Amino acid sequence: TFPACPRGALALSRPVIWVYSSLLKLRQRQRRRERIAKATRAGTVDQREYAGSRSKAKARFRLCGIRNPLTGRYHLYLTNIPVEKMSAEEISKLYSLRWTIELLFRELKGCYRLDDMPSAKKVVVESLIYASILTLAASRSLYRAVSKWMRDKARRMPVERWAVVFTSAADEVLLALVGSRDLRAALDRHVFRFLCHEAVDPNAGRLLLMQRACGKAA
Repeated sequence: TFPACPRGALALSRPVIWVYSSLLKLRQRQRRRERIAKATRAGTVDQREYAGSRSKAKARFRLCGIRNPLTGRYHLYLTNIPVEKMSAEEISKLYSLRWTIELLFRELKGCYRLDDMPSAKKVVVESLIYASILTLAASRSLYRAVSKWMRDKARRMPVERWAVVFTSAADEVLLALVGSRDLRAALDRHVFRFLCHEAVDPNAGRLLLMQRACGKAA
C-alpha cells in the first residue's frame, strides 16, 4: 500500500517492490539508451483516519526516468500526476525548480544562519529570519555587481561558492559601508580584490551544481 498523498502532488513514498521491478525495466531501457523511460502502476492509498476508521482508495502512480546525457544514468521521479497533465520532461523541469528552492534554503541555513535560533521568543525569531533574508538580498546584489565587472569569468562564479566567500568577508564589507572615510577607501580596494579573486572557481571545467543535478552542459 502507498501512504496518503494529495492528488496532483509529487509523491515522496517509495513502494519498494514495485519501484525495484520498475528499476529493472529502466535498466534494460538504459542499455538501449532511450532518453525517457516510464512505468505506471495502480496501488492502494490509506486515507486519513476519520471518526475512528480509516478507508482505502485506489490511486495510480508513475515512475518517470530521464536519462542524464552526462552520466548515462536515469534521474527517477515518482508522482501521481497523470500523464495528461504533465509529461515526463515537465516533471523533470518542475523538480529542477524545486531543487533550486532547496539550494536557496541550504544557502540561507549554511551561510546566513537561518537555522541558528538561540531564542524561542517570536520577536527575536522574526528579527533573525529577516536578518538572514536581508543578508541574502545584499549578497545577491553584490554578486550581480561583481559578475558584471568580471564579465567572461562570471560564468565561473557559482552562487554556492560566492555565498561562502561573501560570508567570510561580511565584516569587512560592512565596515566598507559604514566605517570612516579613510577606512572605507582602504577596505573598498581590499574587499573588492578579495571577492573577485576568491569567488572564481579555479577549476574552469567543473560544472555548476545545478548543471550536474539537471545534466546540462556548461
